[in-house]
Amino acid sequence: MRLAILLLLAAEVISFAGPVSAAEALPLKLLIQLPAGRPRSQAPQTLELTLTNHVESLLEGELELSIYLGRRLIQKYRSHPLVVGPDGHRFRIVIPPIALHNDQTPVTAVARFIGNRHTFNLEEHDLVVPPQWKRWFVLAISRPEEESTHHDRFSIEMALSPERFNSIQGDLTDILTSPSVMSPASFPSTSAAYASFDVVLLEGGGFTQLRDSQLSALAEWVEAGGSVVVRPAGVLKPGHLAILNRLASAGSEDPSYVLDERGRIDPASKALTTPVARYYSGLGRSVVLHQPRNPDEDFSTAEWVEIAMFVWKIRENQKATVRSSGKWDFFLPRGLSMDELERPRLFAPHELPLESPLRALLIPEKVQGLPFWVVVSILVVFLLLIAPGDYFLLGAFRARRLTWISLTATSLAFTVGTVHITGRVMGKADFRRSLVFADLGAGNRPVKTSRYELLFTATQKTMESHFQDELYVGIDDNLTRPAILRTRGAYSGLNGLPDDELSPQFGLTADLPEYVGKLPADYVVLQQMRQWSPLVSRQTSFGGSIAVPELNWDGLASLVWEIRDGRRELREAIQAVEPQARVLLFHGPQILDLAAEEKEFASAPINVSEEDSFVVVKTVAGTFRKVPTVRALPGINIDGRPDPLADLVRRACIGPQHGMFSIVSQIAPTGGDGFEDLALVDPTDDEQWLLVVIVPRGDDQVVFRKLYRRGG
Repeated sequence: MRLAILLLLAAEVISFAGPVSAAEALPLKLLIQLPAGRPRSQAPQTLELTLTNHVESLLEGELELSIYLGRRLIQKYRSHPLVVGPDGHRFRIVIPPIALHNDQTPVTAVARFIGNRHTFNLEEHDLVVPPQWKRWFVLAISRPEEESTHHDRFSIEMALSPERFNSIQGDLTDILTSPSVMSPASFPSTSAAYASFDVVLLEGGGFTQLRDSQLSALAEWVEAGGSVVVRPAGVLKPGHLAILNRLASAGSEDPSYVLDERGRIDPASKALTTPVARYYSGLGRSVVLHQPRNPDEDFSTAEWVEIAMFVWKIRENQKATVRSSGKWDFFLPRGLSMDELERPRLFAPHELPLESPLRALLIPEKVQGLPFWVVVSILVVFLLLIAPGDYFLLGAFRARRLTWISLTATSLAFTVGTVHITGRVMGKADFRRSLVFADLGAGNRPVKTSRYELLFTATQKTMESHFQDELYVGIDDNLTRPAILRTRGAYSGLNGLPDDELSPQFGLTADLPEYVGKLPADYVVLQQMRQWSPLVSRQTSFGGSIAVPELNWDGLASLVWEIRDGRRELREAIQAVEPQARVLLFHGPQILDLAAEEKEFASAPINVSEEDSFVVVKTVAGTFRKVPTVRALPGINIDGRPDPLADLVRRACIGPQHGMFSIVSQIAPTGGDGFEDLALVDPTDDEQWLLVVIVPRGDDQVVFRKLYRRGG
């Protein structure tokens, strides 16, 4: 009897002491869904989290997510305090990009609800993540439930998919567009959340039912490099009219669209002279369709080919090929053949090893580390003292029995001395330095700001940073991108990974940033910093409040276009406002350093020979074509040595000349840890110029970029 009572008491203690883990006993359950259906590759993921309460009482606490790549913890998230009632609780978060290199590696989210009285383990949830070597695009469609989605023929979704032009035979899942149909109410109200999309389609009620906050966020994303297709219909509100004019105006005060007395677009609007209007909206693209949807509309026409090429920013040298054959020319990376045993992943991102050059550029010399000769000197003196010094000195006093005391004292003294020397060399104060890319739109407004920041702390501490409508991602080369999966600059078809790529890395778990709050609208990043261990991160915002030099940026267009004769005037106009500015100009396949002395250009004319400007490459069709190569003119290097800042700027402005960037000149913003979404220049477009002004701001280097197009 006593034993039964003891067992009963023990069972009661266990039931109240630990967290509830049995799924069948949980009063709370979690469902994780992807609103877009399929995620965009190399981009943030939007997760819809639904908490279901199976009890009548309120549950208060915080939701915690731990995301694992295989057995390795890669992300940590914690919500604001939540109250989950009988009706449940639903919200969305945008998590940073997940770098998956093997499509067989599971990605799971382990969830816990940390309540005031109990902690509920909410099981594991599988996440859909494309591997890095795939190009999965997302076409977000705003469509009310009452509108029909059935099409018997070539649909608008197919017309707006870039793989319709794919000339490569084989596994078509390497490049794939996922049409994501969402209700207007489901669209984000923060511009950073649109980084999960490539192109947005708004038709009829899918446009008119969007709120002003959603429209404003959408416009900011488009101006930062996104693409949108709009077919307005019916009665429009002032907010919808304002967005149409914002996308179409390019800074002009003369509205392209006006409303009549019924609230519909006035047929007298100047934009309605053509059935389709294509606009350069900041760094992005906008297409407005002026004709109502026809049930028998043919989306395979030449007009829709032009629309698709426009919104996907197809390079100028590809357009003629697409118009004539319906397919693009895909240029193979140098030295790569489609006949290789391991088929290369041709659409894979050509990642750059960013952290090392960023560290070298951003860390000042005084904190680069202890000089090698100092380390060697300390070691030599230490060995001399504990070996011959200790032997002869203690021997002279016949006190060799004190060796263990002297060894301990010497070791302690050298440890304290080394720490003191290191502190003097490495510094005792925290240090921040940034490389900032500020892209300007109409009216000298920043439309996208990408801050690559290096943080260096003199002591071990937890840093807390607050972000609103901004994307944050750490850049850490400790999470190695496996070289075994690369073949001459592209991923190969290998599926195997070394064992250590799937094993946990315990030393890095504590260093991972923890995201707390509602991403990306309002959240805090808690980052554990190690002493004298620099950390590089990227922070991306659409718009921003960065101080822009008080130049007439739009008025500089005339000097940019007349660069042969206006080179000096352009440089002097900029340096009159920013005397320390460095001025670069990208045009076609050339990069000019306008801040260099005039004599440096004497032997480098603007129009270089065809042999210098082009290289012959082999396409996947087996033909040979000439493509432009980027040519940096004198002044990009300093005293004959490479200039790391100019080299990073060059990589950021022009994408690689092969792979996906042999087809497009630009992709929609991702806010990831690379430079891919910073590319702006189409080196095959003679009607395009990019003005780059590099301005030192304290310890930071700010790169202001302004893209000019003749006639657009």
